[in-house]
Amino acid sequence: MTGDIHIQMFSSLAQSQNLYSQVVLSSGNAVMTTRTLAHQHGVYEKFLEHFSIPPNLPPQEKVDRLRSIGVSDLLNAYHCTGSPLPNWQATVDGHLLERLPATSGLAQQKYDSRVRRIMVGDCEEEVRCKFPKGPPPPFFPPPLAFSLYRGEI
Repeated sequence: MTGDIHIQMFSSLAQSQNLYSQVVLSSGNAVMTTRTLAHQHGVYEKFLEHFSIPPNLPPQEKVDRLRSIGVSDLLNAYHCTGSPLPNWQATVDGHLLERLPATSGLAQQKYDSRVRRIMVGDCEEEVRCKFPKGPPPPFFPPPLAFSLYRGEI
């Protein structure tokens, strides 16, 4: 699974649902895939501008206009955010996710006690799938794999 599972593991709402007893995390984590509401609103505004949707329209009309745009057009327009790749990210909304996960807090994170095992991994081939025409950008870390058994690495 992706960082989305890790996000659910941070959520007290999701923890109360007894969703997992074991998890495998790959392709990112909650720290990498979560943004503040202010950041996401900025992405929303860039899309409105890109598609020439007037900012003074009522909120529902803006949403309706965005929903009328084809999926391919939305995906192809992602460059308007300044990112080279579509990178859909979770939002700290105060409901599912109460706070922005931080790297400094990962070691102290309290997960649901019913989660007996967490396996975390990444692989070199995954990066090649994302960048099939050349080497990955330098910000990708080297391959990593380890397993966490209730606090032991």
